[in-house]
Amino acid sequence: EYPLWVIIGVITWTFFSKILNGSIVALTRNGELIKQVYLPREIFAFSITISNLIITIFSFLVVIPFMIYLEIAPTSQLVMVPLGLILVSSLGLGLGLMFSGLNTLNRDIEHLFRVITRAGLFLSPVMWTVKMLPESRQSMIEYLMLNPMVVPISMIRSGFDGTELGIDSLYIIYSVVFCLASLILGSMIFKRSEATVVKYL
Repeated sequence: EYPLWVIIGVITWTFFSKILNGSIVALTRNGELIKQVYLPREIFAFSITISNLIITIFSFLVVIPFMIYLEIAPTSQLVMVPLGLILVSSLGLGLGLMFSGLNTLNRDIEHLFRVITRAGLFLSPVMWTVKMLPESRQSMIEYLMLNPMVVPISMIRSGFDGTELGIDSLYIIYSVVFCLASLILGSMIFKRSEATVVKYL
């Protein structure tokens, strides 16, 4: 099932990267429109999230032939796929909104986050899974779980292959709180700073 795990991991991480990087440049890329017409400025980041969510849902269609070949039947675990996508969307959009205003002051922010998302591909369970961690390395689990993307990616995988998530509930709560708090905090920071940073567009 390793190819299936990798495909799901890559699609999920690409979704996160596009939301995060797209939201960070949402103000700078739409600067001329913002100057001419008043719109709720967070709409640009939200539209990036929705469009990439639709693309990602269609991208997951490629998983179906693998499930047929591996004789994996859909189960009730499938409900974890939309839950995982909600967490990924919240995290990407929240962080994007958080740094979108700062990017108008310093355009190097967008380049920095492109590097971070590329590095994060290897630090997140995209090419590997938590279940692949050998017994001798179980002590590393606490450090791996600090990455809030571990749980959403694992949830989406479990949703498709029908297996148990196999992650301690404490880590799940941490990831859910982190993702939702990022969205709330990012929205608050964006609202407080948007009027100030728009003049730098």
